[in-house]
Amino acid sequence: MASATGSRFRQQLRSKSADRNSAGRGQSSSDKGIRGWFRRHIFLIVVVSLIGAVAWFIFGDDGLAESWALHQTVSAAHQRCDSLVEESSILSGRIAALRNNDDFAVEFAARELGMIKPGEKVYKTVNVDDKGK
Repeated sequence: MASATGSRFRQQLRSKSADRNSAGRGQSSSDKGIRGWFRRHIFLIVVVSLIGAVAWFIFGDDGLAESWALHQTVSAAHQRCDSLVEESSILSGRIAALRNNDDFAVEFAARELGMIKPGEKVYKTVNVDDKGK
């Protein structure tokens, strides 16, 4: 009988300790539900937050997409600037040749401007279309 009484006593202690662990911390069942829900869904919350942060980093204001587009615009502007510098140096060479070389000036005037010297004859050729217009 003593062992039966001891085992009942142990069962009562276990049930009291389980009751204390569940409600003994001063938490209501609704608090446990919210906390339990949060613990179950923390991974999902973190993943969704990270996806949102990465999307904002890539596509948001001043994000990677806009930075890449600006980089392309700057690259195109540098290429245009380089071509303008090259064209400027060619034109500077022509200006120097026009100022210093009279033969080049005469050739340039005839070729580019269509000017002729007095007494010089000009022959114009006319291309006829294949249809005979």
